[in-house]
Amino acid sequence: MGWYKVTAYRAHVGAGRTSPVTAYIYEKDIVNVLKRYKKMQGIKRNLLQTKTFPDISQLSPEDSRTLEGRITSEGRINLNKAKKRWYYPEFI
Repeated sequence: MGWYKVTAYRAHVGAGRTSPVTAYIYEKDIVNVLKRYKKMQGIKRNLLQTKTFPDISQLSPEDSRTLEGRITSEGRINLNKAKKRWYYPEFI
């Protein structure tokens, strides 16, 4: 289990336009990250187009601790809920 950084694209930005958004997903492997990615709201989920396919990378243990500290200090969402769903550093 670990945190994955997912760079996706916002949905409903405009005709032919894209706007990147960063989300963090807590899962055991990349296959489960993609499954959870398909359930996320407000992003383009059509994985068949290469320009909307998300960029996924696993965070190091140090970066994971930093992210968890940021989540708890922000207070918008608790850590357990962020692990069960996903975490956006900024509002969509």
